[in-house]
Amino acid sequence: MNILIFGTTGLLGRDLYELANFSHRVFNGKISNKPRIDLTKQHEIWHYFEHLKQEHGILPDVVINCAGDIGGINNNISTGFDKLYNNALIGLNVVKTCQDYKIPKLINISSACTYP
Repeated sequence: MNILIFGTTGLLGRDLYELANFSHRVFNGKISNKPRIDLTKQHEIWHYFEHLKQEHGILPDVVINCAGDIGGINNNISTGFDKLYNNALIGLNVVKTCQDYKIPKLINISSACTYP
């Protein structure tokens, strides 16, 4: 199974990536020698999916979105609207891309600061 996990630099995404790597082909939303994908920009997600098709000849069977705009409790308090807006945009962009590319399964994990 081909799995794409966004947010592999975070706690949950990193652990899911390591766990899934034991028995599946897993991608982490990165293209070597390029900066991270900005998931608030729809075209960057589309570009990554095209990269998977061209470079690896596949599209994911499952997309797991663990990505989010986070920053800790104090940062979330001071930039609450921006965090809410960016996280909604990230989720919507990932959902729309999965719909456009007919990805059969999507797991979208809501982002939040759950502890300091």
